[in-house]
Parts: sequence; structure tokens; C-alpha cells
Amino acid sequence: MRKYRWPSIIFLIFILHHSVQSTPRDELIKTEERTFDFNAGGRIQVLGDAGFIRVEAWDKNEVYLRYTKRVWDSSRRDAEKRMEDLQIEISDQPGQLSIRQVPGFEEHNFRFFDLFDPDRWSHSSHAARIDFELKVPRQCQLLLESDEGDITVRQIEGEVSVDSDEGNIDLENLAGGEISAATDEGEINCRHFQLTDHRLQLSGDEGTVHASDIVARSVWAETDEGDIVLLRINAGGGKLNSDEGDIDLEASRFDEGSWNISTDEGDVALMIPANADAEITLESDDGNIRSDFTLSRLSNDDNRERRSGRLGEGRARLEIYTDEGDIGLRRR
Repeated sequence: MRKYRWPSIIFLIFILHHSVQSTPRDELIKTEERTFDFNAGGRIQVLGDAGFIRVEAWDKNEVYLRYTKRVWDSSRRDAEKRMEDLQIEISDQPGQLSIRQVPGFEEHNFRFFDLFDPDRWSHSSHAARIDFELKVPRQCQLLLESDEGDITVRQIEGEVSVDSDEGNIDLENLAGGEISAATDEGEINCRHFQLTDHRLQLSGDEGTVHASDIVARSVWAETDEGDIVLLRINAGGGKLNSDEGDIDLEASRFDEGSWNISTDEGDVALMIPANADAEITLESDDGNIRSDFTLSRLSNDDNRERRSGRLGEGRARLEIYTDEGDIGLRRR
């Protein structure tokens, strides 16, 4: 049997891919607008695919929807056919509005040479996508999902749940409800939350999870390879976990609740107020521990290090564990 020459095959794939990328493509754009009566406090759901989703609040009992369809193909005729197949479904019921992109023919009609089509793999040149822009009542519940697109939310008071597989998530000035955000390959950025009685939950994989100026009942964040960076956090406890990423937490107060922070290979850097009131346990199996506070040192051997102590009356509880990373506890 003749053996395949893998370098030759890889070179052929590169040539075919470059050839497809160089092919002129027609682009069609179609924008539509709709308005729906919608009382504050209702639930709004948007399910997209490759396009972005942007939501911001306004002071009207209406939802304004603007959606832009974009298609690319090698000919005008084929682009028009793609446009016809690109559809959305809207369900408008009292207290609930649902907007969903309908799966198109592309998901059912995959051919071998589509492997070399950049529109199948490129975020910036997807063969077909719909971008959604909404203005909604300030007080509402949001459920937003996208496969490859970015998600942006501003000025909402209510429960917000966002999920994007490969896109970035950007949330700002949210209040009054549970907030959850999850992405696989993208990054998460959160700013200026007032969630006194509610939890903030963030989940990432490869991208950085970043949050700043947050007031919350508790904060939960996890990643696989991405870093977790939390700045100026006022919360009554939380759980932070990363496999290979670093964790940085700057706490505005540290006098109640329970904090559990752990990594496998990542470092942990924690900054707490000088008047922190907490029981503290720090442990690293194969890393160094440094603390601005006086803690008792308990080591089983040369590699493993463990420190513990009480600040004030010990009303809060802090446990940090890392396998191979370093731990730094600083006074704010």
C-alpha cells in the first residue's frame, strides 16, 4: 500500500484554503426594525448564532429590535439564496418576548470542500449571520445566547443570563438580580454591578474573566486556562477556581462569609483590608507563600507549605489552596 506524504497533503490543503480565500465574494446586507409593547419586569430571550447581540436599557415600555442580516457568497445569485434562508422567529406574548435565529440550510448541507471555505471557520467572514440590537425596559429579565458572536449588555435592572461559545461577553452597570455569564473561548468583562442580595457567577475556559467595582452577595468564578481578575470587590464570600490560570482578587471588605480559592498550576494573589476579620488557611503543595499578615507556619516537608491564623474575631473564613502555584496575601 502506498504511504501518504503528509507534508504534501498539508501543503495542498494550504493552497486550496488560500485559493478559496482569494475568491471574490458578494456581500448582501439587509436591516429590519420592529417595536413591541412590553411592560417592565418581563422576560426577553434572544438566541443567535454567529452575529453579535447588543442590549441596552431605555425608559419606555417598549422593546425596539433592529436586526441586520449579512451573507457572503461567490455570486450575487447564491448570496440572495442565502439571504432567503436566513430567518428569525419571534414569539410576542404578554410578559415574554422570544427572538430566535432559525437554523439554515448550511447546518444540514456540509460538503468536503467546505473544509477549505474560510466562511465556515472565520469569525469575521461567516457565510451568513444576523446581528441583533435591542433597546429594552430597564427592569426586565434577559436570557441571551450566541454561538460565535459577542454579547454586550448595559444598564439592566433584573436577572441576566448570557452564554456565548466563542464570543466575548461585556456587561456594565447591572443591578437588582442574579447575573451569570459563560463563554468557552471568549473573554468576560464586568463593570459596576449593584447586586447586594444576589450572586454573580462567571464561567470561562481559555479567556480571562475580569470584573471590577462589584457589590454582590457572593461571587463565583471559574476557568480552565484563563486568568481570573477581580478588582474592588465588595462581597460576602465566594468561590474562585482555575486549573492553569492565575487568580487575582482585591477585596474592598473582608469581614463576613466564606471564601474558597483554588488552582492547580496558577498563582493566587489576594489583597484584603488591613482591618480584615477572618480565619485564614493558606496551603501550597509545591509553591511559596508570602503574607503581609502574621500567620503561623506549618510545613510537612520542604515542598509543601501551610500557614494559618486569625485576624480580629475571625468572622469571615478564607481558604486558599494551590498545587504548584504561589500564594500572596497582601494588606490593602
